[in-house]
Amino acid sequence: IYGSFDSKRIEGDITGPITDSGTLRGRLVGALSSKDGFVDGTFNKVGAIYGTLQADLTDNTTATLSVSHQERHIKPFNGLPTLSDGTLLNLDRSTFTGADWNYFDNNVTNYLAEIEHRFEDGGHAKISALYSHANVDFLYAYAAGAANSAGVVPSGTRWLARKYQEDSIALDAHISRPFELLGLENNIIAGVDYRGTDNSLLSATGVISGAQSLYNWNTAIARPRVALSGPAETEAKQTGIYGQWRIKPTDQLTLITGGRFTWFESDNGSSRVSINGEFTPYAGITYD
Repeated sequence: IYGSFDSKRIEGDITGPITDSGTLRGRLVGALSSKDGFVDGTFNKVGAIYGTLQADLTDNTTATLSVSHQERHIKPFNGLPTLSDGTLLNLDRSTFTGADWNYFDNNVTNYLAEIEHRFEDGGHAKISALYSHANVDFLYAYAAGAANSAGVVPSGTRWLARKYQEDSIALDAHISRPFELLGLENNIIAGVDYRGTDNSLLSATGVISGAQSLYNWNTAIARPRVALSGPAETEAKQTGIYGQWRIKPTDQLTLITGGRFTWFESDNGSSRVSINGEFTPYAGITYD
């Protein structure tokens, strides 16, 4: 695929049975894309790959394992300054107020495993586990303050750098069963879930002196020597027990009620938040 702003994309997808019986199936998907921005020098490049295997353990039980990975490389742009009173300047939309070395890199990898059993009455039971690893690394420059009436930013160019990493795990187990009550179609879902995250953030910022003109911005400024501070680390854990009851007075109308008990804990080293058994109810009506 090719489009405006040098937009390019290529993708491939192969899917099918691995065994003659079809009880083991697989899929592999890959995609690459890149596109320039309407702001001078900016771009967005993304690559992704996804693979999954699915096996029928019995006629009614299926196991699935999936892995996905995505990488993103961006040359970011942080916006245009205004006058000190907030007035917008009449600038070309392609005006870039950063540096040649502006970059933003991000990648995410997910691992998913689940087992589902389907009951003869149309209900099911499922256990799922997801592990995710993500990180971000960026350094970019932008106008350090407001411009004067001549379109000059006297305060120079500010830069911001950060490195962020997060590891998380999510678990869920639930059961869904339909039944008939007083001649009405009903369905109950009950489950328990857990999510834990552990993240770390390093950061730094500074200003490169020297006035900059918005009509002739110097993007060739020297790259700063970055000394990241930190890390600031946060751990969070959340456990829940939830349930839902659906009633269908007619084929088109569904009444829904349910709720969740939540236990939550977060600690960033300097403060701690804890919630024990908080109940959150909900209700809804749908008409098809």
